[in-house]
Amino acid sequence: MNASSRDVDGVDFSRIFDAPAAPSAPVTDVAAQKKLEAETEIGLRTLARDGAYVRLVTPGAVPVIAPVSPRVLVVEDDVGTATLIERVLVKGGFTVIRAHHRAEIVAALNQAVPDLVLLDVMLPDANGFDVLMRIRAHRKLAEVPVMMLTSLDSAEDVGQGLALGVNGYLSKPISPATLLASIHECLGD
Repeated sequence: MNASSRDVDGVDFSRIFDAPAAPSAPVTDVAAQKKLEAETEIGLRTLARDGAYVRLVTPGAVPVIAPVSPRVLVVEDDVGTATLIERVLVKGGFTVIRAHHRAEIVAALNQAVPDLVLLDVMLPDANGFDVLMRIRAHRKLAEVPVMMLTSLDSAEDVGQGLALGVNGYLSKPISPATLLASIHECLGD
């Protein structure tokens, strides 16, 4: 998909945070619950070993063919951490859009739909899992790959991210090489 086909097409995302996020449907099917538990366990083992767990394709999603310089929306409230992430990504050939809180997330989405969202969980005025739910519920954003980058790496946190449709789960701190490799893997590079 080229950059022009990823444009916002006049959609205004300013109301994305107005209504409460619809709660995610609980997994009631026993087989689906066991599959989620198994995937969570794999994710936890991979996080412990590599600091990153990448789920290539969200169920029902089509892998994104990234443009020459993919746009990554980095949602991180800590300015120092965001600056370091931006430096790594720019050096890796990505265009970076930064957002530190909800208003900046909305402003970034109104500029252009990103090719990938790198999302922290703990934000000053939002919860990353809530932001993820809103992204997955929005018709223009539902297929955008989202990777959590957070210090929250318990089984409950990883399981919640996977249940909400995250494409990857990265635990802080993370090495620049692992971060870049995970993003490339998620984008199908």
